[in-house]
Amino acid sequence: MRFRVRPRQLARSLRELARREPQQVQDYLAANPQEWDRIAERDPYDAADVLEALPPETAAGLLGQLDAASAAEIVEEMQPASAAKRLLEMGPAQGGPMLEAMDADEVADVLHELDPEVRQPYLAALDGVMRRDVERFISYGPDTAGGMMRTDVAALSADLTTAQATKELKAMSETFDDLSYVYVVNADQQLQGVLSFREMVFASDDTSLARVMIRDPVTVGPEADREEVAELIQRFHLFAIPVVDSGQRLMGIVTVEEALEAIQHEAGEDMAVAVGAGSEESTYTGPATSIRMRLPWIVVNLFLATVVSFTIRALEGEIAQNVVLASLMPIVALLGGNGGAQALAVTIRAMAINQVPSQRIREVVVREFQIGLSMGVIIGLMSSAVAFLASAGNSRVAIAMGIAVFVNLAVGALAGAGIPIVLRRAGFDPALASNIFLTFFTDVLGFAGFLVVAAMLL
Repeated sequence: MRFRVRPRQLARSLRELARREPQQVQDYLAANPQEWDRIAERDPYDAADVLEALPPETAAGLLGQLDAASAAEIVEEMQPASAAKRLLEMGPAQGGPMLEAMDADEVADVLHELDPEVRQPYLAALDGVMRRDVERFISYGPDTAGGMMRTDVAALSADLTTAQATKELKAMSETFDDLSYVYVVNADQQLQGVLSFREMVFASDDTSLARVMIRDPVTVGPEADREEVAELIQRFHLFAIPVVDSGQRLMGIVTVEEALEAIQHEAGEDMAVAVGAGSEESTYTGPATSIRMRLPWIVVNLFLATVVSFTIRALEGEIAQNVVLASLMPIVALLGGNGGAQALAVTIRAMAINQVPSQRIREVVVREFQIGLSMGVIIGLMSSAVAFLASAGNSRVAIAMGIAVFVNLAVGALAGAGIPIVLRRAGFDPALASNIFLTFFTDVLGFAGFLVVAAMLL
């Protein structure tokens, strides 16, 4: 079998097929190796998708068929965890030249997925300069400005004239893909400002760059958290932000694309930890590791669910006397849980982008509680009507239902806003399994609260 299509169309067809039938793609590329060469040359992005869908050993073999530069382009488009597995299959001897052809920050992202002892042979395969750069990136961590930055920065000396700078920029255009920002540094590589192209165009040829640059640009240190970097880029509408050391020496830049990727990664982490999955878990994480990350929180969930169960059992007499209550309890718990989850999502997202400083905690909690109260009134009245019909016109059941829904929505919203704030105060990740604790509160109120109110009225 051989597809008679253009390389890009072939790559996309194989990518889609690889997700469903990886063995067919594996067999096709083994029988038609020249097609793999065409895909790798024309479309590294789709080639990366194909490799991620194939078994690591097969993908490593396909990478090994390419020259180091072509393989490097593809690996840079892969997820770091996926690329690391393929690199392990290649080994240091075959993978070293490929890593050497990659950008240092990209190599660090891949090697960071490996245990330190496994990582060493691959670092040893790099030349001295590259190895130092990669080790520096790894030391900062992938969630910091130092770990996210790229070091190929367009910079000019402050002593240059505008005429000299124009010649330098023409030469830079052959090396740099993006010249949106050109930074101005002194002889010690300390950041002085950002070049203003408008001012440079209208200045005389002998004007120094120091006179046409924009001084005091927004900067971050290499240890700055990705959330801080993303917030600054968003606040000041930047395409990139320079990273400087303690001596204000220019180290690199974090682009808006890298910041966006960091925000997406942060959102994914928050979603994962909110439900008790590991923040570092992905679809490439081994089953044993995933089980180890998730199991503790499922055990916690079991314990809390047991408490809810015993609470219901203590009030089973009320259920026996009024069987209709059993059919209405899940509604109360579900409504409170959903209302609390909305407050939880808004609060965690706000905390992720630093919109909840200590002075705004009261404002945020009160706002969510007010919303919960309002929702409680509206949904409580609607729930009363449902309970009235379900209980064949029993007004006391309807009143109990309305009160229970009102209280559960209000308290659920309060808990949804308060749990991540309390976790942060305690030194934990604000999203750390917060959904598990929220469910406990709303279930106890939904089940026990409803039965207690019903017992008082019936």
